[in-house]
Amino acid sequence: MPTAFVAQNGTEIHESTPITITGCAKAKTLVRAQKLSKAVKACRKDRSKTKREACERLARERYGSVTRKK
Repeated sequence: MPTAFVAQNGTEIHESTPITITGCAKAKTLVRAQKLSKAVKACRKDRSKTKREACERLARERYGSVTRKK
């Protein structure tokens, strides 16, 4: 964010101040679907089929859809 300060004697300071979002929980956390897609993408880097399948299964258990009991 561009910032400009002018002193009483006329001296000027122009800077670029970095800003971040605070107080917004959604900006910081990912949705379950986003977490699942990132985890599955990371699993696909494994070369052997058995490791990849086990990794994807674990990711789906952790970040898959939640079924709620009635």
